[in-house]
Amino acid sequence: RDAVYLVVDVSEGQQFNFGEISVTSEVTQADSEEFFAALKVKPGVTYSPLLVESSIERLENLALRKGIDFLRVEPRVTRNDRDLTLDIEFALTRGPRVFVERIDI
Repeated sequence: RDAVYLVVDVSEGQQFNFGEISVTSEVTQADSEEFFAALKVKPGVTYSPLLVESSIERLENLALRKGIDFLRVEPRVTRNDRDLTLDIEFALTRGPRVFVERIDI
């Protein structure tokens, strides 16, 4: 026989919900309250990394529409094991500048 059967038991850990969600800004042009209003994630919703990624993308797109270049959104997660919640702080910081030396067409 040329086959091997492998059985793997997978058990997920505990399910966490979003706890307190906040936005802080280290960039003077970025108003944290305006960026907070753009978030769709709400406390009490089941945690999903995809929701965090889409929130980061949403905030970065808002920054581009406002003309704020090189903005980086860093999610800072605080885990609360007692409440089974994850507090998320979206920190708006300056990202590295990118320089293009040459474009060949």
